[in-house]
This record gives sequence, C-alpha cells and structure tokens, in this order.
Amino acid sequence: MDAAKPAARGPLVAEMKKHEAEAAAAEAAYRQQAADPKIMDSYGTAWTDYQRFRDAQLAASQAGNTAEALAQRTQAAASGEAAQQALATAVAAESADAKTKRDQTTGTYQGARTLIVALLVVGLLLGLVLGLYVSRLVVRPLQRVSAVLSALADGDLTSRAQVSSRDEVGQMA
Repeated sequence: MDAAKPAARGPLVAEMKKHEAEAAAAEAAYRQQAADPKIMDSYGTAWTDYQRFRDAQLAASQAGNTAEALAQRTQAAASGEAAQQALATAVAAESADAKTKRDQTTGTYQGARTLIVALLVVGLLLGLVLGLYVSRLVVRPLQRVSAVLSALADGDLTSRAQVSSRDEVGQMA
C-alpha cells in the first residue's frame, strides 16, 4: 500500500485512530492507579498536542502544502517527545513507588518473622518450665518415700514421708 496516495491513507488513518482509542482506554485505566497523577496530566497534554499537530500535518500534506506539513511535523515531533518524556517520568515514579512498597513489605515481613520466632522461644521456655514443675510435683514425693523406705531397710522404723497427697504416692507414704 502506498501511503503517499490519498486513497491509501484512509485505512491507515482508520487503523491509527483505532490504536489511539486503545491507548486512550489503557491510559484511563492506568490513570486511576498511577503513582503520580500529575505526570499523567502532563502526558495527556503533550499527547493531545501531538495529535493536534499530527492531524494538522496530515491535512496540510493532503492539501499539498508541504511547507505547512513540515512545520506541523516539527511541532508534532516536539509534542511527541514531551509525551515520551512524561511517560519516562511516570515509569521512574512507578519504580520509586514500587521500591517504597517493597521496602515497607520487607519491614512488615521481618517484624512478623521476629514476632513468630520470639513467640516460639517463649512457648518453648514455658513448656520447659511447666515440664520441670510437673516433674518436680511427681519426683519430690517419690524421693521422700524412697528415703523413708531406705531408712526402713536400715532398720529405722521412726521415719515418716511427710507426703499429704491422696494419689498413689500419698497412699504409699
């Protein structure tokens, strides 16, 4: 297809307009979550200027006014460059925002990990202390009964275990 012929321009312009509509929809969706909406405003202004100069360039070209087409092309190029610069700034802002969010998330993760480790250590210590306490509750009376039985084996019939519980160990005493 020869774009220099007026009949060939129609489908190309229609395709260009279709892509512009898709880009506008993507921009609108992105604008709602942009890290810095002001940058998108700057982009929108530059892009609108670009489209206006480009359309003027196309009209001048179709009318055969080469000088006007070249002048509009220069302005369209400058506006296009401004739009690209705004997009580059938006990318930089998004990267900075992503880094900030990553750092915040990393801090939250590290805090949660520290809390979990601390709770595990406290739980283990409490379990150890509770285990020692229960074992002493069982072992001390058994040691008293064992001492009395040793004394009985040695012939001392006056020893008492001093165990007051009502469980098996208390009944033995």
